[in-house]
Amino acid sequence: MGYDKSFLKEYSLDVARVKSGKSQLSYKIEGKFFEKFEKSQVKEGDVDITLDIEKNQSHLDVKFKMEGWVYLPCDRCGEDYRQEIKNDNRIIFSFSSREADEETEVVVIEREEDQLSLIQEFYDFIHLALPMRRVPEPEVHLCDPEVLKLLGLDSEGNPVEQEKTDDEVDPRWAALKQLKDKLE
Repeated sequence: MGYDKSFLKEYSLDVARVKSGKSQLSYKIEGKFFEKFEKSQVKEGDVDITLDIEKNQSHLDVKFKMEGWVYLPCDRCGEDYRQEIKNDNRIIFSFSSREADEETEVVVIEREEDQLSLIQEFYDFIHLALPMRRVPEPEVHLCDPEVLKLLGLDSEGNPVEQEKTDDEVDPRWAALKQLKDKLE
């Protein structure tokens, strides 16, 4: 995917300027970031990312610490709600000509690389922090009561016990019973 130069610069690591030893950088991810990804599950958010970097002769050890919130659609009613996210990840960027093992957290980059785009890493790590089931607690978001009723849930999202009397028989079973009675 092609990004404009200002977007690339804003979310890149200037490898040449990172001093040997430990350093720290911060990035702010907001709505304009998510707009660049048309199939993103997130359209709006505010996430602070801190990179703890340790630069050596052979590699950059980068720890990604992110904390913030994003808006996600509720799995129950489809309305957006605010989801808090927090995630810690690590990537080692190795200055090497050999291929990295896919099982490790090592990414091989050219030694001459002066700008390292972190756009895809930010996007991936934010999406990894999203919950699988997106049904917030009632204090975070309340679904429309009509939607809950259609789903057979009470106002807090719990299943409603429906009382069924023994006299109620599914009309399909009643028709089958009549057919059986005729055959006998």
